[in-house]
Amino acid sequence: MDIALTRLLKKKTKCSCLLLCLLMLAACSAGNVYEISRQHGLQECELQPLALQESCRQQYEMSYVEYQRLLIDQEGRTEKR
Repeated sequence: MDIALTRLLKKKTKCSCLLLCLLMLAACSAGNVYEISRQHGLQECELQPLALQESCRQQYEMSYVEYQRLLIDQEGRTEKR
């Protein structure tokens, strides 16, 4: 195969991979990101000493739905001022 054609194919493959990664990233919703980070935080709590684990877990109790409700409630209070 010609060297120029090989280089072109490599560039197209890299661009395709990059595009695929960007599309996958865009498909990840804010809720998914929130839940993934919440689960990671809970796993990190398991690494804490037993005396600190419960207070650590409390930081990650709020689900994404509850978080959204809190934000909406805070926005409503801000608009009323």
